[in-house]
Amino acid sequence: QRCERKAHGGMRHLQHISPSLLFIVFIFLHLSVISASSLSSTAFIVNKGTEVVAKTTIMAIASTETGGKERKGGVLLEAFTASQQAEKIKSCFAIRKSVFIEEQSVPVEIEMDSLDDTATHILATDKQTGSPCGAARLVVLDGTDIGKIGRVCVLSTKRGQGIGRKIVLFAVEQLKGPLGCSKAKLGAQVHALSFYESMGFKLIPGEEYMAAGGVPHRDMEIIF
Repeated sequence: QRCERKAHGGMRHLQHISPSLLFIVFIFLHLSVISASSLSSTAFIVNKGTEVVAKTTIMAIASTETGGKERKGGVLLEAFTASQQAEKIKSCFAIRKSVFIEEQSVPVEIEMDSLDDTATHILATDKQTGSPCGAARLVVLDGTDIGKIGRVCVLSTKRGQGIGRKIVLFAVEQLKGPLGCSKAKLGAQVHALSFYESMGFKLIPGEEYMAAGGVPHRDMEIIF
């Protein structure tokens, strides 16, 4: 009976502890086992409102531990013309040379052309290392409000991190905004069709064609 009275007394004391204090105690105890679990779920705490806060906090900690390629580094995206950034344009050309000329055997006279002088160029730079890692080129077709996205490339060592997607979406924003276009077109390498479709580009009716040194392409567009 004495034990029962002590237990009931302990429960009465817990009732006077504030929900916020119980929440802090829960977090402390839960963090002590983070290394042994993936934190895919959370427990009930004091009330529904506190439970939601706890779940959000724990899952954020799990996400930080797990890491993520975008969260670890990220990229800086810049748009400029050759005359505005003489040094950075060299980085764009170096990346394009590595990807198109050296990897894909595109002839240099096809890869580099006179449009480079007036085009808007995009350069992606790894924020963590400060090294250029991707590029693209935007050309507004003469007498139209149609912009063409081309020369989209990412260095082989930086692929699989979502950089190409960021470059294309940034290119679309540049065409919609500063360059004042109503539509964007591109010639997509056939193996990358699903990549562009995932960002809203649609196939333009027509046949597959060979371009850029014998690589099969299809034309695509997105209307703003």
